[in-house]
Amino acid sequence: MMSRPTLASSRRRIILSSFCITSRLIKTISVLFLVAIHKPTTASETSASGHSFSEKSANSCCIDHPIHVWTSCGTSKQHQEEQQPSFSSSSVRIIQSLRAGEQRARQQTQPAQEERLSNFALATAGATATMVGDAIMQPMDCIKTFQMSEQGSGMNIWSAAKYIFQNYGGLPGFYSGSLVYCLSDGFAGSLKFVTFEALKQKFMSSSSSFLCAAVAGLVYVAAIVPGELIKQKLQMNQIASASEGILQIYSTSGILGFFTGFTGVCLRAVPYTMIELGLYDWIKKWYTAIIIAKRKAQENNRAQLTPKELIVIASMVGGIAGYLTTPLDNIKTKIMLNSSKYSSTSNNGPIVAIIACARDMIESSNANHGGRRGVRSLFDGGVARVAWLMPFTAIYLPLYESIQRYMLKARSSVH
Repeated sequence: MMSRPTLASSRRRIILSSFCITSRLIKTISVLFLVAIHKPTTASETSASGHSFSEKSANSCCIDHPIHVWTSCGTSKQHQEEQQPSFSSSSVRIIQSLRAGEQRARQQTQPAQEERLSNFALATAGATATMVGDAIMQPMDCIKTFQMSEQGSGMNIWSAAKYIFQNYGGLPGFYSGSLVYCLSDGFAGSLKFVTFEALKQKFMSSSSSFLCAAVAGLVYVAAIVPGELIKQKLQMNQIASASEGILQIYSTSGILGFFTGFTGVCLRAVPYTMIELGLYDWIKKWYTAIIIAKRKAQENNRAQLTPKELIVIASMVGGIAGYLTTPLDNIKTKIMLNSSKYSSTSNNGPIVAIIACARDMIESSNANHGGRRGVRSLFDGGVARVAWLMPFTAIYLPLYESIQRYMLKARSSVH
C-alpha cells in the first residue's frame, strides 16, 4: 500500500522537473528573441521576470495537482529558490555575450558609415589631384587641342607635336596656358568632387551614381569655361598672355564673352563626367562586391581596392569616356576658337551653332580629303584625347582616393 503513493509522487516529481526544464528553454528562447529584435532586457528586468515566471510556474503546478499540495508546492518553491540565482546569472551571461557581439558588429560597420570627409577636405583632395594630373598631361592636351583646330585638322599625333615644337617656341610651347588651366580646372574639380560625393551620399544606389555625376558635370562646366577659353587661345597663340586674353574678351564681348562655348562644353563635359565618375564608381562597386569580397573573407579585414587596381579601372574608364565624347569635344573646341564665325548662328540658339559646326567639319573634311573622311572628321584628335585622358584619369582619380584615405587615417589617428 505504501509503494503506490510513493510511485505516484515520483511520477509527479518527474513531470514537475520536466516542466521546469521546458520553462527554462522557453525563457532562454524568449531572451534570444528579444535581443534579436534589438529590444534587450536589462539584468534586473530579466531577474524579475524570471522570478515571476517561476512563481507562476510553481503556482500552476499547485493548481494542476491539488493532491499532495504541500509536497509538490514545497518542493517546487524550494527548487525554484535554489535554481533561480544560477538561472538568472546564465541569462545575464547570454545577454552580455550577445550584446558584446552586437557591439563588435557595430564597431566594424561604424567606420564605413563615417568614412566621409568634410566638404573642404574633399575640395582640397579634388583640387590637388586634378591639378597634378593637368600639369603632368599638359603636353598631350596641347597636341589634342591643336589637332582639333582648323590649322591642325587631319594631322596625327607626331605631326602635330612636331609642328608645335617648331612653330610655338620648342618645349615651352607645349605648356602654353598651363598655369591658367591648372588653377581653373583645379577649382572646377574641387566643386565637381564635392557635389558628386554629397549627392552620392544622399542617394545610395549604383544607378544614381550616373545622375549624381551629371549634376557634378554641370557644376564643373560653370567653373571651367572661362579658364578653358583662355587656355585654348593661349595654346593656339591667339593671345600672348592670360591678362591680354581677359582684357580682349571683356572689351569685345563683356562678361558673357568668358562663357563662349558654354553649351558646347556642357554637351561634352556632362556626358564625359557621367561616364567617367559614374562608370568608375560602378566598376569599383562591382569589382569590390564580386572579387574583393573573397579577399576580405580570407584576410579578415575590410575590402579595399589596391592602388594598382584603381589605376587600371581609372585608365580604362578614361579611355572609354574620352573616345566616346571626342566629337563633342571637337565641336566645343572649334566654337571656342572660332567664336566670331559661329556668333551669328549662336544668336539663333546654341543648338543651331553646334549643328552648323558639325556640318562645317564634315563638309570641309570632304573637300580637303576627296570625300573620304566624312563623319570620321568628328573624331579628329580622338587618339590624342584617349592618350591624354587614359593616363590623366589613371593619375588623378587614384590620387584623389589616396588623398582621401590619408586624410581619414590622419583623422582617426588624432581621435
